[in-house]
Amino acid sequence: MARFWIASPWSYLVRHGLWAGLVLDLIPNNCDNWWMRNNFYHSVIFLGWAAILNSCSTVRENPQLKLISEQEYISTVERHTQKTKVYDGFVNILDFGATLHTADMAAAQVDQNARLYQWSVDQYKAEKSRVESELASQTKIFLSFFVPERKHDDLHRSNSKWKIFLDANGKRFEGKATRMKAILAEVQSLYPFHTRWGTPYFVTFQVPVSVIETGKAKLTLTGPVTAATVQF
Repeated sequence: MARFWIASPWSYLVRHGLWAGLVLDLIPNNCDNWWMRNNFYHSVIFLGWAAILNSCSTVRENPQLKLISEQEYISTVERHTQKTKVYDGFVNILDFGATLHTADMAAAQVDQNARLYQWSVDQYKAEKSRVESELASQTKIFLSFFVPERKHDDLHRSNSKWKIFLDANGKRFEGKATRMKAILAEVQSLYPFHTRWGTPYFVTFQVPVSVIETGKAKLTLTGPVTAATVQF
């Protein structure tokens, strides 16, 4: 359902930025505090444009399917995501967020993709079946990965010095990373915490996700640069 801007004299002023000048006039002209006037002006402009963007936002739906809401999807991602940062003094040398694709996380993502790409009922059923089959043989983790030096951002290369492990139920599984080939907007529509500073990867482990879901799991990234872990 789309929400539209309704024209009015006030909306005209807002759209043209004139309201900021009107509000600025509320500050006495004899005010010598230039910093206060300048910052007040820019703050009002920022808040106004935020209101405009909110009023013009679109709620995405797929009329052919009964899906979880977009907010429910975002909440599901948050529940299955863990993040960590490593510093050397004041320098951030490693920063990553990891999303574990459990059965419910994977199902929620099928719904999100169906909404984004307006799948038909048949497309939805086929993708849901494919994902369920995949989960029966492997576990997947999305990784938003950042290191300051590009030469160390090579998780997907066969000669990478990084090792990725998933520990669960007293066993350790080594993962294989592949780079997610998608534009930033597409990645963020599925993993909102990802930023342009990170590199998106998928890490797969040859163990059914049902084995991982039965207890706590620990993801470890380790290499010459540093090491870090997160718990799911």
